[in-house]
Amino acid sequence: MTRLFLATGDSALYEENEKLIEQALGRALAQQYGQIGILNACRFAGEPLSLVIAATDRTDELVSIANRTPDPRRLDKFVLVERGKTMSLPTGGTIEPEHPAAWFCKGHVCLPPVDTGEALRSLL
Repeated sequence: MTRLFLATGDSALYEENEKLIEQALGRALAQQYGQIGILNACRFAGEPLSLVIAATDRTDELVSIANRTPDPRRLDKFVLVERGKTMSLPTGGTIEPEHPAAWFCKGHVCLPPVDTGEALRSLL
């Protein structure tokens, strides 16, 4: 559900995800074993990682670096840069990218955009 929220930006899915996290944490308190696995899953669901890349094409350096640095906890979203086109971030904000850039988001916070491959590599 977390990944679906990140892909669509639907706030209703996020609220449902929060309810599921609360229920899972309640179950963890009542169980004798397996609490750490539930807590770990809740942490990933509560602070999802996403990477939004605005690029001119699929061969852009930023796209290449993201593809070479996979992370199963992170959802990568690739968008083509077009003048005047508004793009939405997983946190609910909107931007109009003028040049290729990448935004790394954790939970409801997105870091400032990076536009070089070296900066993205150090971020990931």
